[in-house]
Parts: sequence; C-alpha cells; structure tokens
Amino acid sequence: MNFQEVVQFVAIDALGDIEEAANHPPRRFQQRKSAFDLPDHRFVKMFRLTKSLVRELIETLQPFIVPPSRTSALDVETKVLTTLRFYASGSYQLDTASNKHVCMTQSSASQCINKVTEALNQMQF
Repeated sequence: MNFQEVVQFVAIDALGDIEEAANHPPRRFQQRKSAFDLPDHRFVKMFRLTKSLVRELIETLQPFIVPPSRTSALDVETKVLTTLRFYASGSYQLDTASNKHVCMTQSSASQCINKVTEALNQMQF
C-alpha cells in the first residue's frame, strides 16, 4: 500500500464517520419543570410529603450529599425529589426517570436514589 492509497483509505473512513454522525438525530433534552410549581394536592400525591416537609428534608440532607462539581450535574433538590418519587411510587426507576419533573436516565435515577438513601442512613435522629 502506497502513501496515496493510505490517504484515500483514511479519507473514506472519515467520510463514513461523518455520514454516520449525520444520520443520528441530535439528542434532545427535556426541560425539567419545578415540582414545587405543582398544586399542593398533586405534589403530595406524587411525592407523599408536603412541599414544606420536602424543603426541610432537602435542607437537612444538604450536608450529607456531595455537592455537584459540574454545572450540568444534578443538584440536591433534584436528587431528593427523584428519590422521594421512587419511594412514593413503589415502582421501578424507569417511572421515576421518565417523570417530567425529574427528566433523567434510569442510571442517573439509580445513582440519585443510592446517594439520597445513603445520606438518610447517615443522619442521626
């Protein structure tokens, strides 16, 4: 194989990568809606706690949950709400992750649930 054939091979390979990337639709992220904007009865139905109790829980858990290091990371409020939704539904993480007030992948929901559960276990009552 001479130099020109190698260059052609690399160029064809690069064009294939470009074509493949063009055929994949861009990722679409849903905008999270604030759960605290829900009417009180819907909030309680979804999370099984009142808004004031959830805010108090978030403040209480704050020192036990490592703050996000990236700007795109999930904040403590989102982690707690995700976990409460999981506890309230008694269901799989997929239901929790697909909720429009949470909007995250199943694996992210799983990590949130683990971190918040660990924080709850660390608290001394």
